[in-house]
Parts: sequence; C-alpha cells; structure tokens
Amino acid sequence: MKLIVGLGNPGSKYENTRHNLGARVIDAISSQLNIEILFNKKMCAYMGRGYIDSEDILLIKPQFFVNQSGVVIRSLVKHFNVPVYSGLIVLCDDMDLPVGKIRIRKKGSSGGHKGLESIIKELGESNFVRIRMGIGRPLRKKNIVEYVLSSFKKSESGLLRDSIARAIEAITTIVKEGVEKAMNIYNKEGINEIQD
Repeated sequence: MKLIVGLGNPGSKYENTRHNLGARVIDAISSQLNIEILFNKKMCAYMGRGYIDSEDILLIKPQFFVNQSGVVIRSLVKHFNVPVYSGLIVLCDDMDLPVGKIRIRKKGSSGGHKGLESIIKELGESNFVRIRMGIGRPLRKKNIVEYVLSSFKKSESGLLRDSIARAIEAITTIVKEGVEKAMNIYNKEGINEIQD
C-alpha cells in the first residue's frame, strides 16, 4: 500500500491558498481516479482508498494544520503498517520553486517547511518521498505566513493547472515504476514549462 498525503490547512477559508497546494492535488487525483474521499474522525483526515494499476493506494488530506501534519501521518503509518521509505508520498508547497515547477525527492531535510518538519519529527526519520510544488516567493518584502495563506493570482492559473497535472503524473510514475524513474522525468530543468 502507498499512503499519498497532500498537505494543507483544514477548512474552506484555506482551501485555495498556496499552502494547500498538496491537498488540491489529492482532490484532483481522487476525481481523476473516481476515488471517494470521506472524513475519518478517528484518523482526523479525509481519506479515500483505490488503486493505481494493481497497487493499493490511500489518498489522504490531514485535518490538522500543516505544522502538525506529522501527528496524523504517524497514526496512519502505524495503523496501516506501511514502511515509511517505500510507502509514503507527501505533496507540499515550496517557496523555493516557481509556480508550475515540481521537484521530487526520496529523502532529505524539511527545507524549512513546517509540515515536513512535523512529519520528520513525528516519524523520527526523513526517508520518505516528497513532491515539492512551486508557489514562488513574493515580489516585494511580505510576511511569509501572509504570502503562503494567500490565493494564487489569475495570471498563475495555467501554471497551477499544469503543476497539478504533472504531480498526478509523477505520483502514477512513482507507484508504477519507482521514484528514481519519476525523478529522472520530472526533475529535469524545463520539464514543467507550459507547452503550446
């Protein structure tokens, strides 16, 4: 089984913010694969179970705030007895990437992302796949919290759609062919540019 987790803050107030990009991918892939996402009170997460080819997958949107995501993920990993290094895929926003870019890593530090920090702390390890999705940085000096909790601009909508589509493709590749294959495809410079 693969646990595919999209990070984001709970509630409609945050639904379309930059910080919720991971959760938006879960919504998109659940729609594409026709997997129903329902709230699980015990796990404090929206969850939906399905398949990519013959691989059992669980789509997850934790309903704790991003900086506490690790608590939910630790419970899920334990409950489903999933090996972290091979069974966990986390989608999150990344200010160090421009909108439209994605970057896949199979392990590493949090890079300052509070959600990843929480996951690493709660699991006690950092050897899990993460798909970082670009949200860019503010052009002017702006409070970082204010920026990540802001919505995307209309001018970014095309890039946003492209990055969500590519994240879904990357997830499918990871599940079917492995993370190395996905990294070789989606981490190439320019691969995430909008094509005519």
